[in-house]
Amino acid sequence: MKKKFISLVIVSSLLNGCLLSPTLVYANDIGKTTTITRNKTSDGYTIITQNDKQIISYQSVDSSSKNEDGFTASIDARFIDDKYSSEMTTLINLTGFMSSKKEDVIKKYNLHDVTNSTAINFPVRYSISILNESINENVKIVDSIPKNTISQKTVSNTMGYKIGGSIEIEKNKPKASIESEYAESSTIEYVQPDFSTIQTDHSTSKASWDTKFTETTRGNYNLKSNNPVYGNEMFMYGRYTNVPATENIIPDYQMSKLITGGLNPNMSVVLTAPNGTEESIIKVKMERERNCYYLNWNGANWVGQVYSRLAFDTPNVDSHIFTFKINWLTHKVTAI
Repeated sequence: MKKKFISLVIVSSLLNGCLLSPTLVYANDIGKTTTITRNKTSDGYTIITQNDKQIISYQSVDSSSKNEDGFTASIDARFIDDKYSSEMTTLINLTGFMSSKKEDVIKKYNLHDVTNSTAINFPVRYSISILNESINENVKIVDSIPKNTISQKTVSNTMGYKIGGSIEIEKNKPKASIESEYAESSTIEYVQPDFSTIQTDHSTSKASWDTKFTETTRGNYNLKSNNPVYGNEMFMYGRYTNVPATENIIPDYQMSKLITGGLNPNMSVVLTAPNGTEESIIKVKMERERNCYYLNWNGANWVGQVYSRLAFDTPNVDSHIFTFKINWLTHKVTAI
């Protein structure tokens, strides 16, 4: 009886496994271990081999800057030549820099030599859009990262490409694991203390993100914080400090680097195009919104306030659009 019972359990398990999760196994794949090797040629492209299948990856990089606005955009394009896919694929990795523009204002604010008040124009939102404005309408954005809303200090995602054209998204996966599982990949990573990122748009023609100020690590103050006596204390050093106003602003090391310096954005999209496509265009739009923090001594104590307008009537939103040409035949990306 004991032997019969075991046999029934095994047979039942095998049948359930076959019914619930069917897997196709080909005779020539039996006994094979999936391995991926990469060989970079003297011409700069990489031959990627997985078992008996080979694809080629071409890398091209270009960048452009708008110095007066403090914006820089760099595109790292990985063109994938995969005969096992019905279309062409390019992984686009965007990096760059968006200056906070905070430092310029704090140094020049001195109204009529009055030292009992000061103001800081500081960033509250950084926005990034990757626009697919293709000559050929069949070129599409099929995936993008980062996904959804990310509140963690460090943002990290990977898009992995498998031979045949499938795309998968991974979070916080070790590099060695990514390289052993995917033929090609695009990994993004950046830090955002006191800010959070939300994906605001994803379509075949556009992927967009907002990185917005949430609250300070010091004191957990946000834009709407309000003490009935001291107002908003987010950048206030002391409530009764006997110093000029400019010295009653907290030092830079107590502020987020996204406020004192700027954001190093890192986003990625996957473009697909019909075989034979020659060129397409992508545009990168960078936008920065700032608010004004005003600090004033009222005779008894310091009072802080946040305004959506800026000191000196400075425009509170700055933006610039960078344009890049994608040549699918020569495997080149060019800033134009």
